[in-house]
Amino acid sequence: MDLMDIIKQQITPEVIGQISQNTGATPQQAAAASEGVTHALVAALNNQAQTPDGAAALHSTLDDHDGSVLDNVMGLFGGAGAGQQQQGGGGIGDILGSVLGGGSGGGLGNVLSSVLGGGSGGGLGNVLGSVLGGGGQQQQQQQQQQSGGGIGDILGGLFGGNLGNITSSISHMSGMNTSGVMQLLMQFAPIILGILGQQKAQQNLAPSGLSNILSSAVGDQQGNPIMQMMSHILGGGNTQQGGSGLMDSMMTNVGSHLLGSLFGK
Repeated sequence: MDLMDIIKQQITPEVIGQISQNTGATPQQAAAASEGVTHALVAALNNQAQTPDGAAALHSTLDDHDGSVLDNVMGLFGGAGAGQQQQGGGGIGDILGSVLGGGSGGGLGNVLSSVLGGGSGGGLGNVLGSVLGGGGQQQQQQQQQQSGGGIGDILGGLFGGNLGNITSSISHMSGMNTSGVMQLLMQFAPIILGILGQQKAQQNLAPSGLSNILSSAVGDQQGNPIMQMMSHILGGGNTQQGGSGLMDSMMTNVGSHLLGSLFGK
């Protein structure tokens, strides 16, 4: 089964409903933003994995990510199953922090922090805890100081200077505000890494195998205007150029695609 199809299986109506509740977006906006975010993450991971060093770094990262996060996807969004993990006083940030391995002990959060360009210190789990609502205000401030940065530092390493264009484009096409889009980027990242971790273990994939899975996923979606737009932006295209006929055309195609999805075409 194609990687994007496996990802879509995780985006259930319950997940969309929880995203809508979390962000204040309509279910239609939540679904559109989720599609944009997952395509953006896969396109960015594909770019990273097309160099030997990038593929090796991703392969190493997935050693710590066996896909167990997929057993409680709703928990990542603060839905069913999150309550048990929140008994320690945390929120969605603490859930993600525990999943991604924050702190100084060297879990996946620290690996991802180095791979994806995070600051020195606390690791991705701590950044998520501070950004997405784990613990009290004092704890959040301590986590931000320890991590050396915030959500932009983590995603900035993956998307480079294109993070702003990615978030604004997904916001524009979906109607969800940019802060909601940024939150979804961080929430869907461990889901996609979990799926890749499962694929790696089940198929005993080498770094080149991961690269092939990602490039095939992007290639198979090139008829999808959302993937076209994400690939264009990550390749250096600018959505903010007012006179860009290409980007206008892409936005029109994305709108048609989303309307077709809404009405089951």
